Amino acid sequence: MKKDDNISLGRRFVNKTALVTGGGRGIGRAIAIRLAQEGARLVVNFLQNEAAAKEVTESIQAVDGEAIAIRANVAEWKAVQQLVDEAQQRLGPIDVLVNNAASVRHGDLLTYSENDMDEKLEEMWRVNVLGTIHCTRAVIPLMTQRHAGSIV
Repeated sequence: MKKDDNISLGRRFVNKTALVTGGGRGIGRAIAIRLAQEGARLVVNFLQNEAAAKEVTESIQAVDGEAIAIRANVAEWKAVQQLVDEAQQRLGPIDVLVNNAASVRHGDLLTYSENDMDEKLEEMWRVNVLGTIHCTRAVIPLMTQRHAGSIV
């Protein structure tokens, strides 16, 4: 997102904070940018690619949006608690959670060793399933207290 992209910022998410897990690349990046275009303050979560997450936040900031990047492993409950705490301290209550973080391991199922297969499946399960559960579990009480919020 560049200032000269002639982007019309919407109003749907003004004064709302959105947390997008895996928000530095691909679909997560597109979702983060779209939410920012609609006026949301963005928390771009990442685990490995800090440069990509920073590029997203800087793009949003370049058009006067508000965005921060926070590293956290969504597969770890304590890391998610810290992510949510830091996000709320810096940008306010989380109004929107987009569970986008994912682990995908490519390869040939027929040639993986049993240990490789178990490791790859375990990692995918921890990020794709547990990560979604952890993030959702962390924000539901906060959204319930405010009687507002959306989780994707």
